[in-house]
Amino acid sequence: MPKLIKYCKCCGKQFETVNPQKLFCDGVHYLPCPVCGKPVLKKGRDFTQAPTCCSPECTKIKHDMNLHEKTCVICGDKFKPKSGVATICEKEHHGNCVICGKDIIITKKMWHDGIDTCSRKCAKEKLRRFYQVKYGVDHPMQNSKVQEHHRQAMLEKYGAEHALQVPDILESAYQTNLRKFGTKYACVREECRQYVPIPNSNKRYGKLLENLNFEVEYEVRIDSRIFDLYLPECKTFIEIDPTYTHNSWGNHWDEPLDPDYHRNKSNLAIDKGYRCVHVFDWDATEKIIDLFRTDNRIGARKCELKEVPLTECNKFLNEYHLQGRVYKQVYRLGLYYNNELIQVMTFGTPRYDKKHDIELLRLCSKRGYVVIGGAEKLFKHALDDNPSWKSIISYCDLAKFSGEVYSRLNMKRVRTTPPQIVWSKGADKVTSTLLRQRGYDQLFNANYGKGTSNEELMLEHGWLPVYDCGQAVYVYERS
Repeated sequence: MPKLIKYCKCCGKQFETVNPQKLFCDGVHYLPCPVCGKPVLKKGRDFTQAPTCCSPECTKIKHDMNLHEKTCVICGDKFKPKSGVATICEKEHHGNCVICGKDIIITKKMWHDGIDTCSRKCAKEKLRRFYQVKYGVDHPMQNSKVQEHHRQAMLEKYGAEHALQVPDILESAYQTNLRKFGTKYACVREECRQYVPIPNSNKRYGKLLENLNFEVEYEVRIDSRIFDLYLPECKTFIEIDPTYTHNSWGNHWDEPLDPDYHRNKSNLAIDKGYRCVHVFDWDATEKIIDLFRTDNRIGARKCELKEVPLTECNKFLNEYHLQGRVYKQVYRLGLYYNNELIQVMTFGTPRYDKKHDIELLRLCSKRGYVVIGGAEKLFKHALDDNPSWKSIISYCDLAKFSGEVYSRLNMKRVRTTPPQIVWSKGADKVTSTLLRQRGYDQLFNANYGKGTSNEELMLEHGWLPVYDCGQAVYVYERS
């Protein structure tokens, strides 16, 4: 095929080609930045794409240029959106509960979900009124037409007027009700009618655990409490505690939780012979799942014990420990298997109780590894290598652990701290003890005037107070 002579539609240079549809040469091209006009290297060969900006600053300017003023669907005010899909302005919106008339703050989520009631009680009353208008009764199944429609649907699907007349379905319902409510006929009780479907977050954790070959049960009842997930193999309950529904301030549905709510639930499980793990919004999902991985079981006698350099230790802790690295580590030991670090124990200056010589700061294993006798080997070496240590203190997070490993190290549980507030905003957190260190008093006075509290500042910025389960304090005294 003869070559064609063409002129590049971008740079104007002459080029030869055998493709009659080719419009651009193979050379390097520069296109003007759509904001400032500065030449920008064209990446790729797709010239149908819009030119790219030369810098993040120009990208932001272009983004803002493409955002046109909108009208807020709630208040009707004009506003400049931060994204192309925004329909609600950023100011605080108020409304009245459609049932009781109480003033409520209307969040974006409430608006999009159509929530216009102040509490669960008012929401139920709103639904009852809706049924009265549509069906003339308080519940659809009290309407004869709905009952007949339901009967016909059951006959078509199961060959019976009700699914529970099918033996297999009836037996399955019995087993489910026994597990959840302690009676075969829980479906006639108020608890069953108010039963809330399993949240997607609970299903997500359940699926991850099932991928590790765990049998997972949902919504398991002990006495008057229902636990989110249960792993029969290791007799462990897992509680998923979202900030919005598990804080001590409250939300548009429920009253605030008692500060001892999470601890009391754990204590109930412990009293019955179970372990309870609480998962908060700030916990990394992968690290929570790591608590249940037991892919590799290695005896400590097969490992080489060495001191761990600070950089390697911090990298290991950030990767595998629930809370990551910690400051003031003065002594770091590790167990290596085939020249690979698989377990770390670190010590440092006591952070809270200065009466003791040293604090056991971190004990952490590599993902999927269980080192049999590892903690004992590391602790014994630390004692032998530091004869001046007469008293060692450590803290156990009761939301995740039972403290069993400390007992194996001959440490005594001397007390338990009360549950502490963690200020949480989704996956972020800041403990209340850090407020003054981070200058919130000054920020408050500068922005809101004197007299506003730290708590009000945090709430103003979308943070909510969540109580943890407290800490168990363990001490080792050298004889």
